[in-house]
Amino acid sequence: MGVLDNVFGGASGVSATLHGLLGGTAFVRIKTFERDSTTGELIPTFEEFEVPFVPSENENAKTDLHAPSASRSDVREDVTNLSGTFPCASLAAAIVPERDSIVYDGIEFTIESFDVLKVGDVDVQYSIRARRC
Repeated sequence: MGVLDNVFGGASGVSATLHGLLGGTAFVRIKTFERDSTTGELIPTFEEFEVPFVPSENENAKTDLHAPSASRSDVREDVTNLSGTFPCASLAAAIVPERDSIVYDGIEFTIESFDVLKVGDVDVQYSIRARRC
C-alpha cells in the first residue's frame, strides 16, 4: 500500500490537483503567540497559508427563505457556518480547532472541528467545519 500513498497525497497528488482545478482560494490562519520581552505579555500572531478550498454542497446550495421560488424543503445552511475540504499538502503546520481560522470570500471563520482523510499513512485532505468570527 505504501507505493500508492503518495499518489493521493502530497503537493502534486490527486487531492491537491483536484482541489486546484475545482476549488476557490481560501487562507488558513494558524495562530501562534510570541512573548513580549519587555512586558512578558503573550502577543497573538498568525501564519497564513493559501489553500485551494472546495466548499461543501450545503454551502453551494444556500437559498434565501424569502426568495420568490423558495420552499421549506430547500437546503439552507446558515451564513454563519462554513464547511469544505482542502489538501493537507497546502499547510506546513497542524490545525488547532477553536484557535485557528479560515478566510473564505473575505469572511473569517473560526475552525470548530476537522477530520483528516488518510490513504495508508499519508494525510491527504482536511475536511473542516467552521463558524463566522
